[in-house]
Amino acid sequence: MSTISRATSATASLHDAPPSEGGSYEVQRGDSLSGIAAANGVSVNALLAANPQLRNPDVIYPGTKLHLPEPGGNARYTVKPGDNLQHIAADHGLTLNALMAANPQVHNANLIHVGDSLRLPQRHAAATAAHPQAAQATQQPVQGLWERLLNALPRPLYQFSPQYRHAQEAQVAMAPRVGPATAEMAQHTRPADTVAHNTGFDAHNARDRRWLQSRDTLVDAANRTGVDAGVMAMIANFESGFNANARPVARDESRNTVRQFDGTMALSTAHGFGQFTDGTWRQMLREHGADYGVPNAANLTTAQANAYRTDTTLQAGMLAEFTRQNIATGRNLGGRDDVANVYALHNLGGGDGRAFLRTLANDPGTRVDDVLPAAVIRNNASLYGDGSITVEAAYGRMGDAMRAGQRYANDARQVQAEQRH
Repeated sequence: MSTISRATSATASLHDAPPSEGGSYEVQRGDSLSGIAAANGVSVNALLAANPQLRNPDVIYPGTKLHLPEPGGNARYTVKPGDNLQHIAADHGLTLNALMAANPQVHNANLIHVGDSLRLPQRHAAATAAHPQAAQATQQPVQGLWERLLNALPRPLYQFSPQYRHAQEAQVAMAPRVGPATAEMAQHTRPADTVAHNTGFDAHNARDRRWLQSRDTLVDAANRTGVDAGVMAMIANFESGFNANARPVARDESRNTVRQFDGTMALSTAHGFGQFTDGTWRQMLREHGADYGVPNAANLTTAQANAYRTDTTLQAGMLAEFTRQNIATGRNLGGRDDVANVYALHNLGGGDGRAFLRTLANDPGTRVDDVLPAAVIRNNASLYGDGSITVEAAYGRMGDAMRAGQRYANDARQVQAEQRH
């Protein structure tokens, strides 16, 4: 995954990293993290999790001592700002249930703290341990933190408002399903080639793989609209994990009461990179579709707009347009951080998002529960606590949640800069 420098050959990997002794390994010239991991029977993610001192996964140096997790799956992960259990599990190819089963000290799926150390179970063991159908878990929708909380609410309260409905449902994007393109990529990728273009992304990591597949589409959309590609990468990562087919599907089929554009039953109509509901998708196409070649865009019905749902170029374009609008609105309302502004306006909706940012500008010490509905707070306790924290503190947490995708943002900005020159 990582090389000593970007000039190092990507072939210096699997056979160049000798097996270790005593659970540690000293980096040699020409080594790569993917090679060291493969030679010692562990995943790159497990190796990185066991060595939190590697602040830049793009660079390792000769003489560096690495701790090697045992092949049986004793790797650990240190919780970072913006993390949640669902994303940690997805990023390591695990189900949420498997991750929680491996960490019995975590009693509340909604409560983890920066600095907590989590055990990462071995993937094939985790897939078969939970229940007889667990071996298929990585191809099934993940019931995450947000859906657990939503399921606990009475239905009328859950349907508090369209803005709130979208804000909460967008968090429950289904786990990525490996389609023909990604399956083919995985089949033909050799262990020594798990780093794509020496960028430090692991093609065996589902989220990294989706990023590499969607990166050009998202960056092109950012360039077309004049949006910072880094912000685009962060919002796409947060909303869907770069899954153009993401949708809020619950494990409990009885909860999936909304029929989506293709007949899939889900919690809502949210779909795609930006998790737009039918209403938002139609509105964005009506406003901007003509610029993207959509005939009669200004007069599209919901059914007509939904005919374009699987067009990834349009998905990226509409997300870029929406992000551009939210950046401008956030600045006009006094928000000093474009990244947090985009979170607030995308996830809280136009009404609550604007109210939040206005309060931030005028009285940042205001309690969150004086601004946002109780249902919103209750369903996002990791962000708002019990509602007693200040708007300013919550705003900081919004930025942290988005910056969990910082490495994708850095890569997007590099690609954007190269294209501009």
